[in-house]
Amino acid sequence: MSHQPLDGAAVQRSGDHGGGDGAVQRSSAQGAVERSADHGNGVAQRSSAHSAVQRSSVHGGDGGDGDGDGDGDGVVQRSGILNRAAAQRLAIIGGGVAMLLVGTSTAVAATIADYPVLIGQSIRFALAAVILLAVVRAQRLPRVRLTVRDVLLLVALAATGLAGFNLFLIEATRHASPAMIGSVVGAVPVALALLAPVLQRRKPSRRTVIAAMVVAGGTAVAAGLGSGSVAGLLLAIGALGCEVLFSLLAIPLLPKLGPTRVSAYAATLAVPMLLVAGLGLEGADALRMPTLAEGAAYVYLGVLVTAVAFLLWYNALRRIGADRSGLLAGLVPVGALLTTAVLGIAPVTVADIAGAVIVGAGIAFGLRKSGGRRDADRPGPAPGGGAGGGRRGGGRGPAPPPPHPTQTPRRGRARWVSPPPPFRRSCKVARNLRILRES
Repeated sequence: MSHQPLDGAAVQRSGDHGGGDGAVQRSSAQGAVERSADHGNGVAQRSSAHSAVQRSSVHGGDGGDGDGDGDGDGVVQRSGILNRAAAQRLAIIGGGVAMLLVGTSTAVAATIADYPVLIGQSIRFALAAVILLAVVRAQRLPRVRLTVRDVLLLVALAATGLAGFNLFLIEATRHASPAMIGSVVGAVPVALALLAPVLQRRKPSRRTVIAAMVVAGGTAVAAGLGSGSVAGLLLAIGALGCEVLFSLLAIPLLPKLGPTRVSAYAATLAVPMLLVAGLGLEGADALRMPTLAEGAAYVYLGVLVTAVAFLLWYNALRRIGADRSGLLAGLVPVGALLTTAVLGIAPVTVADIAGAVIVGAGIAFGLRKSGGRRDADRPGPAPGGGAGGGRRGGGRGPAPPPPHPTQTPRRGRARWVSPPPPFRRSCKVARNLRILRES
């Protein structure tokens, strides 16, 4: 672009000195070559930069110079794997905290023992719904249109995982001991480890199933087997099913709605269900103002045990899956044990400690990735490439991107031609300038 005035001056001088048409044509041709080289400079630079970015993300992590480490992972792929691993670790920690918070609810059970249970649960979920809906509004999430399937799943989630679970649990306490109910409901990890993969059309993981059985055994050791009637056992199994549905019904909703919306909508739908059930089973006399201690207990249950725990739990479901996150449900009796020990509500027995240790061992075994799992997380070579992935590895790795397309004047159509190297381009420009000065 900067050599256009020289081109015009050269044409004028060649005409004045009697160079004839040949000099004019030669100068014009050289100017055209120079202009085409100048115009191609930006295209070549952009093409080189584009190819460099693609090589750095497709080939080895050293910018695509061929000195990769042989594993075929690009810089972008490595950073994505690290970010996903960090997100999974945070989700595991969050899911564990959620189950520990649920376990601490046993500490406030004595405070609200005299208040109507179903009406109290409706107050709890109403408070949690207000908080979660405020979080949804504060996050300014994009508007999502709910389909009929989404609405039915949310209603089923609220009816089973929230309202139904409380109904079965309350009725089970009238026919069975708390130890028996805790042992039955403690089989949630096993149920999720077997059912979640089947619903997702994949084979259950042997490691996860074994770990779930260990966690369930540790829960039974901590809670004890207890005693009860057949009706109590069936009601406890019903509570177990509702607890499993609390996770399984949320799986198809989480990719579209996210943990915050699923938690907020489910808690909102559960409020009228529990309120109607409370008025039907406990009568209109159950509507009374809670005392100061009861109000503080419901604030704790609504904020921490419901709103915060729901968000953390559904985030864990989305990140690590229902089968692996179900192992964390074994931390509920551990949370109850810690709360009991800190507040001095009841003495800690050897069975409690042994059960907590077994639960921790099962969770650690189930969440630890095996070698095959690590290999599965790493991106493999491109189709047709070898096992090495890098240029100096065992295989060829992914094919390099095609060069930038440029227009060829002879054919008049786009062809894949490589731009000239910078050294060759600079030589052409220098030769054109020399010809212009001599003319």
